[in-house]
Amino acid sequence: MESANVVSKYFTEYVRKGFRNIFAEQRAIAARKIYDHEAITREGYPRSRSHELERALQSPRFDIRSAGSGITANASYPSYIRFLDMKRLGNYRIYNRPVWGVLYKETFQDIRYEFSDWLRRNFGEEIRKSFQ
Repeated sequence: MESANVVSKYFTEYVRKGFRNIFAEQRAIAARKIYDHEAITREGYPRSRSHELERALQSPRFDIRSAGSGITANASYPSYIRFLDMKRLGNYRIYNRPVWGVLYKETFQDIRYEFSDWLRRNFGEEIRKSFQ
C-alpha cells in the first residue's frame, strides 16, 4: 500500500470519529438546552420549534474525501445553528464549543500522537512481512 494512501486513511478515520463525537455532543446540548423545555417568547406565547436542527443532528450528513496530499471534510447543518451561540439568542454553545473542542482537544491530539499505534493495529502484519 502506498504511504500517501495509508496516511490519508489514518486522517480520514480519525476525522470521521471526531465528527461523530461532535454530532453526539451537539445532540446532547440540543436535547438539554433547546428541546428539553418549552421556550416562551417575550410576549408570553410558546415559541414554535421546527425540530429541523434535531433531525439534522440525529441523521448527520458529512463527508470526508482525499484531496491532494490531505483530506477535506464537509458537514451540513441548518444555517441558524451558528446564531444559537450568540448571547442574545440563547448562548447555547452548540456550534463553536463542540466543533473546536472536539477537533482541537481530541481529534488533532489523537492524530498527532497515535499514528504509530494505529499503524501497528492496522498494518502490523504487513509491516513485519515487508522487513523479512
